[in-house]
Amino acid sequence: MSAEFQHVLLLLPGFIGMGAIGLLPYRSLRLMQLLLEKRQQRTAKVFIALALVIVGVTLWAYFELVSRIHTCLIGPYCGPSLGSGWIYSSMLGGVYLAFELIGYLIQWAHRAVSSNDPIGKAVSTGPGFPHQPGQTS
Repeated sequence: MSAEFQHVLLLLPGFIGMGAIGLLPYRSLRLMQLLLEKRQQRTAKVFIALALVIVGVTLWAYFELVSRIHTCLIGPYCGPSLGSGWIYSSMLGGVYLAFELIGYLIQWAHRAVSSNDPIGKAVSTGPGFPHQPGQTS
């Protein structure tokens, strides 16, 4: 693997991590707001509990990594190499991407379960496929 490619593999998630410093708390709040809108259903409570666990773990990792990045920016010692700050930022970028993927999957599953016909909503079928009872051709 070339040195330039390794450099890009470190910097790309690092830049995502820098954006995640501001985005992660906001996106966590939005995920909880979306799930709390229809909390009267029993299945919604399961998704809310799952989302609370995921948001809690994500925010714990967020504060841990942001405190390390803050120490790198402010403190006299960051780590054994000059790239330690970028490594912490890259880890935060990975946490953010995993949070977005899991949050998307939770929202998709919540919408599918909350609908009246979860299988019909989750699986797209074309007109007339299959022939519905009571439907005239």
